[in-house]
Formats: sequence, C-alpha cells, structure tokens
Amino acid sequence: MGHRLLPGKPELYHGRESSRPYFEGWYFKQVLPDGSFSLALIPGIYKSKDKSSDHCFIQVLHDNKSRYIKFPVDEFRFKRDEFDISIGKNSFSMNGVSIDISEDDFSIKAELSFKDTVGLDRNFMSPSIMGPFSYFPGMQCNHGVLSLHHNLEGWIEINGRRHEASDMAGYIEKDWGEAFPSSWLWLQGNGLKESEPFSCMCSVATIPYGPLHFRGFLAVILAKGKQYRFTTYNKARIREFTVDKNKTTIVITRKGLGLTVEADTHRSSILKAPAATGMDRNILESLDAVIKMTLTDENGVIFSGECNSGGLETSETGEVSDN
Repeated sequence: MGHRLLPGKPELYHGRESSRPYFEGWYFKQVLPDGSFSLALIPGIYKSKDKSSDHCFIQVLHDNKSRYIKFPVDEFRFKRDEFDISIGKNSFSMNGVSIDISEDDFSIKAELSFKDTVGLDRNFMSPSIMGPFSYFPGMQCNHGVLSLHHNLEGWIEINGRRHEASDMAGYIEKDWGEAFPSSWLWLQGNGLKESEPFSCMCSVATIPYGPLHFRGFLAVILAKGKQYRFTTYNKARIREFTVDKNKTTIVITRKGLGLTVEADTHRSSILKAPAATGMDRNILESLDAVIKMTLTDENGVIFSGECNSGGLETSETGEVSDN
C-alpha cells in the first residue's frame, strides 16, 4: 500500500501517491447528551488502483439520513506536520470544523470550535489505540481515536434550521488503509453524569494479516477522569458477544476488570465504506443507539452510565469471525 507509518501521530494524513488502492477518513460526531440532536461528519479521500475513481468526499449523517458528497480529488488539501485538512471550502482540524455545503435539497453550514479535548492516553508500546500494531506495516485497515470527549462552541445550520453547539459533546476518530475489514461491529457514545463527561468506544472485527485471520477488538472507556482499555493486545478476553436483532451485548474482562456494554437501536442509515474496488460498499450506521455500559472490578461497580444518540455500525452481516 505504501502509506506512511506514523505510529505516534494517527491524526495526520498518511497517504502517499503510491498508496493504491487507499482510503483515509476522519469521523467527527456531535451530540446533545439528552439524545435530541446528533450529527456525524466524515471527510475523506479514496484513491483507486488506476486513478479512474479518485475523489475526496464528505459524508453527512443526521436525522436517520445519510448523504455522500463527492469532490474532485485535487480539492483535498492537507498539512504534513499537523492535522489540518480541507475539502473544497470545508476545513477540519483538532481545533474545530468549518463547513458550507449545498446540494440539491440539502444544505449544511457550521462553524465549530473544540475545547477541553480529552485525547487518548499514549505511551511507547501504545502510541495509538492500536497499541503495538501501530508499528506493523501492511495492515488492511488502521484505526485511530483522536478525541474521547470534547466540548463544542459555535453553531450548526441544517436546511436553514440553526442549532447552537454550546451544550454539545464531541468525539473524533479515523480509519485508513486499503479497505474496511470483511466484518465488524463498532459502537460509540458520549454522556454526562453529575456534570462529568464519560465516553465509550468498542469495535470487534475480523482482521486479516497476510494469510492469517483473527478476531481483534478495541474498547476504551473514559469514566471519572480515568481511561480504561480492553484490547486484543493487552490480553483482554471477550466473554460474550451477541447480536440479536436490534440489541448488541458485549462482555469483556481483563486483569480483574470487567466491562459490559449493551446497545439498542431501531433506525439505521446506509453509509459508503471503502473496499478494494472503490467506495462502493454499503454499511449500516445508527446515531440513535442507547448504549449502556458497566465497569467493574473485584470490589464491585466502578462506573455505570448510559449514552443517548450513540453510534452503532455493522458490516453487511453484522457477524464477526471467531477465527
């Protein structure tokens, strides 16, 4: 694939001209903790093997509807040494978002700034959420968690209706590589409890590496100002993983800690996801999931909380291999 290997800087653009096929996309989520408003913005770029399908894009998910807005590839601009990208006249960074799009019967404008950002805890062995896998070249899909929680200032206007952002919470992550996994499940939510923010992200996927396939998973919890991570590489174990119609249950343990996550959703939109053939894979994503999480240790419950307007995403089957 030939993309840059930047273990400690997952937020940066990793692509090279030789990276083909290649995608890179950032996920900005804005929600009111009471569940009355949610919006996801996904700027990205896709480069095909023969350049014929090269383009950049912004996906918008709001009110159970999704839109995929294409731009010529030369309208994608980035800075090498900091996360600051633009697509046309729309810009995205760790400091905020500026967006102005009108297409057919849809328009969205926003001027947002981010403050009080809680980034992921990092060290040499875990320079990103992928831990030591951050140093592995040739991964089919790489993942980065950039902001577990931040507060917003500014405004969002959708089809002429203005929403003030001062009470909203935000979350940022990204993916890059050749294609999404063959199957996966991802969920994420933000909430407030006694005016203190909490956040939950969990992903389970079938991971290919060379001729091998294995079930990999990532989960990170922000609760009471502390981060808890449950992953394949820190010897956590999935004890239960069930998807029954609209309800998902995941139970994970690690070194005396237990995490139970339950997600319930009833509405989903179709998003476009990267495949080796192009941005032509349809997946389902919801922004109305109710996510309940409980974190325990040997002495009992450390934290329990409920997130409204949670994100829940599955591949076509929603099934993840045990291999």
